[in-house]
Amino acid sequence: MAFAMPISYSTMVNQKIIGSKGFVNSFASVVDVPDGPHVGNVSCTVLSAAVPAAITEATMVTNLAVTVEVALTFVDTQVTMSLKPSQAKSFFTKPQNLAKLAKNHADGFVYAAGGAMLADMYAATPGFHEHLIDGQMNFYTDGTAAEAHLNIATLMAAVAYCMSTFQNAVPDDYGIIAYQTSFANIITLRSEQGYGAIFDSATNIWRFLGIPIYTTAYATDFGVASRPAAYVYHKEVGAIAWDEPVIMNGGPSWHNDAMIKWTTICPYGHAVINAALLAEIMNGAA
Repeated sequence: MAFAMPISYSTMVNQKIIGSKGFVNSFASVVDVPDGPHVGNVSCTVLSAAVPAAITEATMVTNLAVTVEVALTFVDTQVTMSLKPSQAKSFFTKPQNLAKLAKNHADGFVYAAGGAMLADMYAATPGFHEHLIDGQMNFYTDGTAAEAHLNIATLMAAVAYCMSTFQNAVPDDYGIIAYQTSFANIITLRSEQGYGAIFDSATNIWRFLGIPIYTTAYATDFGVASRPAAYVYHKEVGAIAWDEPVIMNGGPSWHNDAMIKWTTICPYGHAVINAALLAEIMNGAA
């Protein structure tokens, strides 16, 4: 037994992926990705350096713009949803239920891509890194102004580095991604200078010096001792590209475990392509 899925379902998933306000979707795609499905590495050309040179009369101008090839890794990933038969009864006649399912599928893909992007950041060599002192893992403080000031100073140093890489950038061109414990501590940091996170009610996003702060529960190589507590980045540090989501087998079908299941597949590409635009803040050993 199978249920016909509306043809717009994949489009709904894709719109919710692209329209989310999360960390992954803050990246600009600064590389050209060939059309069609991809699995594995796709080679992309990016500008790595440009050096001005004097022009000498009667001498051919030398091209001092350097390009490099980087690999944008595409991954086929899938999210499976299940319903009991009683839940499935007339379920698909309600558009609001389909919207909820599309959001759940999109959230699954965004979380997977976020983890992949953080793994890329961890494997890269950032242009700037700073350490939190021992005892202040994930921006923890004992409530004293001195410790809050140290944490804020560390975060400001990373922000200052990233903002120095572009002359005309605005705060929304940058982002801060923090493990969930770090995020909670960052938004409560206050010192005598008054610097700290401010909630932007227009976008429902916390900001530090105007820069959006994103959080993730992804914990591999992130948010633990001797690992990064947070990253500050310019959006062109990396690239994320999505292919159109596809519903496996055309829609939900009956499975022998007395559940009605369906799987949405969505390949995505990810890569850090310019680590000089990345700053990391590392935890201490404890």
